Amino acid sequence: MPIQLYFTSSIIYILFFITDVFVRQKSVHTNSFHFIFYRTTLTLFFSSLWIIVSGAYQFVPNPSIVIQIIGASLVTSLGIIGFIEANKHLAFSNILSINIIGIVLQQLIAALLLHENPSNKLLLSFGISIIGLAIHGGLPKNKKGIEWALLSSLGWAIGYPLLSIPLKQCNPAWGAMLIEATILALSLLLIFWFGKEKRIVFNSHNYSYKLFAIGIFTSIGAILISYNYQQFKVGQIALLNVWFYPITMVLSRIIFKENISKKEWLGNAIIVLGVLSFLAL
Repeated sequence: MPIQLYFTSSIIYILFFITDVFVRQKSVHTNSFHFIFYRTTLTLFFSSLWIIVSGAYQFVPNPSIVIQIIGASLVTSLGIIGFIEANKHLAFSNILSINIIGIVLQQLIAALLLHENPSNKLLLSFGISIIGLAIHGGLPKNKKGIEWALLSSLGWAIGYPLLSIPLKQCNPAWGAMLIEATILALSLLLIFWFGKEKRIVFNSHNYSYKLFAIGIFTSIGAILISYNYQQFKVGQIALLNVWFYPITMVLSRIIFKENISKKEWLGNAIIVLGVLSFLAL
C-alpha cells in the first residue's frame, strides 16, 4: 500500500481515538441528538474556516456533487447516532469490536458499487465475525447496545463507500464541510421531531474544552478522510484500518477500566480473528 495512505490513516486513527474517548466521556449522560448538534456546530465552523484559510473557496463543487455528498452523508450520520447511543449501553471495547465488522462490509459494498475486486476470503471472514457477534447477542445486558452498535457499523460501512464516489470529484475541504453541514441539519430536525427537550442552549456547559477538542480533531480527520477517498480505493483504506482496532481495544480497556466478562472478551476476540483472517489467509 502507498506510504502516503499509511501516514494519513495513522493521523486519522490518532485523532479519532482521542475524539472517541472524549465522546464516550461527554455523551453518556447527554441526549444524543443535542450532543451531535453541539458537536457539529464546531466541526462545521472549523471545516468552513479551513475552506477560507486554504483558499478552497475557489473550488466550489457543482450541484450534482453536492447532492450526492448530502445523500451519502445522511447514511453516514446513522453511524454517528448509533455510536453515541451504543456508548450508553455497551463497554467501549465491545462497540469497537462490533464496528470492525463494518470493514468487511465495506469490502463487499466496494465490490458491488465501485467494482473493486473483493477477496475470496470475504464470506469466511464475515462468517467468523458473525459467530463473535452471536456470543455478544447471547448476553441479555448487551442486546440493546448491540443494536445501536450494528446501526453504527452499517451506517459507516455503507455511507463511506457511497461518499467515496462524489469525494473523488470534490475538494477535500468542501467534502468535509458538506458532510458536517448535513449532520448538523439532520441533528436539528431530530431534536424537534423526537427530542423531549427541544431547547438549544449555547453555554459553557454544552461547549466544554472536550467538545472543542472533538470539533477540531473531527474536522481535521474529516478533511483527511475526504482526501483519502479522493486518492485511494475504499478497499485499501478499510483493510489498513483493521490493524488499528486491536490497539484501540487494549488502550480503551486501560483508559476506561471497564469490567468485561470472559464471554464478551471471547466474542471480541472471534470478531477480530474473523476480520484479521481476511488479511492473513
